[in-house]
Amino acid sequence: MGPAYFFNRSLHLINIKCGSIKRRNEFKPTQQLNSTLNDWQKTTTNYIIPTKSNITLKKTKNTALLTKALECLNGNILYFNSAYPKSLLENKWHTNPVTGFTYPKNQHWLAINEFSPENDIKYVWERSRFCFLYDIIRYDYHFDKDCSQFAIN
Repeated sequence: MGPAYFFNRSLHLINIKCGSIKRRNEFKPTQQLNSTLNDWQKTTTNYIIPTKSNITLKKTKNTALLTKALECLNGNILYFNSAYPKSLLENKWHTNPVTGFTYPKNQHWLAINEFSPENDIKYVWERSRFCFLYDIIRYDYHFDKDCSQFAIN
């Protein structure tokens, strides 16, 4: 990949070993957000997706969307746009749905061995991308089902 890649990768590894990346990426929550669905619905924040009443798209009841949304609402979240590993909606955000391995909640992301074959971190990180919410939002609109409680939890 050339000398530039070698230099940048070496510098990155040195920063990891000396702890400077970890210090620059510390996560210290300043407040606890205990927002309820009712509080969220009362906010006046402008979001990327407008409210349902302001959407002018034609509503179509697609069976593929229905299937994907019902799978998600029943606890089977689609991972990597192709697989439904056994997943639980009990807010186990640090648990690998395939192996059941749970990562420590307060462990910094640099301390995680991401290449461990039995405990692949990508399954944990994939859920936090919230790709499944796109199908839930579309289902909510096209099938006139209120899924806001599912989305906020």
